[in-house]
Amino acid sequence: MRRAASAAAALLLGLAPIAPASADQPLPTWSRYHADRTIQLGWIALALSDLERADELSLEAVELDRAHAEAWRLRTATLVAARNWTDASAAALELTGLAPDDLDAALMAGRISLEIGVRASAVAEFQRAGRMEVGDPRPELGLAMTAARLDGDWEAFAQHLRTARQRYPGVDLASLPLQDGWASVADDAQFLAALTEVLQSK
Repeated sequence: MRRAASAAAALLLGLAPIAPASADQPLPTWSRYHADRTIQLGWIALALSDLERADELSLEAVELDRAHAEAWRLRTATLVAARNWTDASAAALELTGLAPDDLDAALMAGRISLEIGVRASAVAEFQRAGRMEVGDPRPELGLAMTAARLDGDWEAFAQHLRTARQRYPGVDLASLPLQDGWASVADDAQFLAALTEVLQSK
């Protein structure tokens, strides 16, 4: 019973042993195996907001296997959580190179580019993400954030919000001022007016 409980707890924590390879699947290399284990621990640390430990583990993961997209995903997410945008930009470049068709990677790359003020890259990444998944509102919200924060273009901002709502009617636009990334414009009268107009329109 104790062994079963321990196994269940390990599963809940994401620490269950990595499944053995099947007959037609080769065993992972030593570096890949240990990178996978380190990545699991890194995501747990990040979920617990232990950024120092997540930073250590994410750096160890990419050092173990620099060709592992999931290691770079963890590294990028950790640096974003720490608001270390310069290093996050370098990590995102590695991630998108290894996972060019990954929606979340493109969204992170777009957000990072926005934060370091590289507008063309932010727009390109959010547009690329939008082509990957037309039913996801996040690419349009990223473009809306770019229009608001980098351009001060409130007409474009409002149009991106409308497109996001069309793509996903359940998107929560009302809480936008409270969401991550919007603090710098949350009290701007033009931002609030444009957001209110979108919320009140059909």
